[in-house]
Amino acid sequence: MSKFKGGEWLLFGAIWLICALLVLSQWGMGEYRRLQDGFELAAHQAYAGVARRLDQNESVLSAIDALLLSREPFDAPALSAFSREMLPRYQQLYAIEFFRNVTAENRASFLREMETRFGETFYIRDFDVMGKRSWQPAPVRQQSLVVSMIEPDLPAASPVFGYDVLGDPHFAPALRKVLLSGQKVSSRPFDLYDGGGRAYMLMQPLFRQSAAESRRTSVKRELAGVVALVVFCDKLLQLPVDQSLPGSLDLSLLPKEGDGSEPLYERLHRFAEHDWWPVVTRLELRLPLNSEAQPFVLGVAQDVRLNDLALLPLLLRELFITLLLAAGGLIYKQRMALRRERSQADEELFLQSERASVTLSAIHDGVLILRQDRCIEMANPMALQLVEMPSEEVLGQPCHEVFRLLGELASEFAEDPISECFRTGLSVELPERMQLTTARGKVHFVEGGVAPLLSRDGVLIGVVCALRDMGRCASARRRRSKPVKPV
Repeated sequence: MSKFKGGEWLLFGAIWLICALLVLSQWGMGEYRRLQDGFELAAHQAYAGVARRLDQNESVLSAIDALLLSREPFDAPALSAFSREMLPRYQQLYAIEFFRNVTAENRASFLREMETRFGETFYIRDFDVMGKRSWQPAPVRQQSLVVSMIEPDLPAASPVFGYDVLGDPHFAPALRKVLLSGQKVSSRPFDLYDGGGRAYMLMQPLFRQSAAESRRTSVKRELAGVVALVVFCDKLLQLPVDQSLPGSLDLSLLPKEGDGSEPLYERLHRFAEHDWWPVVTRLELRLPLNSEAQPFVLGVAQDVRLNDLALLPLLLRELFITLLLAAGGLIYKQRMALRRERSQADEELFLQSERASVTLSAIHDGVLILRQDRCIEMANPMALQLVEMPSEEVLGQPCHEVFRLLGELASEFAEDPISECFRTGLSVELPERMQLTTARGKVHFVEGGVAPLLSRDGVLIGVVCALRDMGRCASARRRRSKPVKPV
């Protein structure tokens, strides 16, 4: 391609660029669809795992309610035993707690019960869960919901006993909703007391039948307290181990109020070996979880990195386009070279033909070229004068219809020189006193010869007749020899 001109290089470069961009766009759309489909499949699998854990949370609360509904009085040991049995089964449950309903009427008895249990003075306390996280004695309130049971009962969690959850502004709105509706309600996420991460509480009220009212027709239930599941956000968003999900998924819990809300919790994937690759784009999907008690939206995101793309098909396609255009360029170059050679050959042939035509026109002999079928292919001006016919009536006509060559003293059946040349393929000298008779009957004495016209392979394809009008030549000699009279 070294002979390509600047414009041709620009043309092929533009064609290659357009084809490369078309291939790139087609490959990019296909890759995006492939990655998007794989991401959506993984997101829905992660969604199914999180939704299953939410259902497990609500099932545990419903089982606790059914366990304690018929027990009178409130059976705290049964709740504790049931909690110890449930916790190992569900990885997302950090703890199960019970908040005793403490009012002004039963406050003194509750404190004596707890002092007997712990063997020391017991205080109801407040804790700034979202602020300085410091303990302080709680004032006497008309109603308090005090932590009186924690499973697992670890030493690190002992300061939490006596915590008035209803007195904390962070939990108070959700607890009031629990008390008013009597249904399961989730709290806002918070940081665990021991620094173990972030969690939220799924709470449900527990009622018991009043002994004083049991004899009456209308049964009245009084609040025993609120049972709460402390749900570990990180374990809730853990990817299912029984499914081959990509480890690069980022999960987050979002509130259902609005799409633009800040996430309540994010579980980012751990750093992997391929994370040093540059990020091409980020895929995101938000899936509302079907739980009224836990009104969350699951956010799923994944960074698409350069190594996630199937680059080999793109490279093969681009290579194919490049090779195809290179082959097209070579073919174009060859055709242009052939065209130039053909043009040069045509020019040379034209020049040769033009030189031959000028030469034939300049000589004083009549020259006719006959084809193999003995039709006249070419006649110079002197030959047209000799046969006394215009070129329109001569070219393409059989020679015997235009002129005949006969010897003056030849017999009737003597072979004419043209037929002899066609028969033998050899040059034939015209005998003396050869007569040329035109179609109009005029006779000229001529001399000259007939020569064969051969192809490159030596095949006879015609003859050339060179005829000189002897009468014209004699007249010319007489004019040249005539003396000029003096003036």
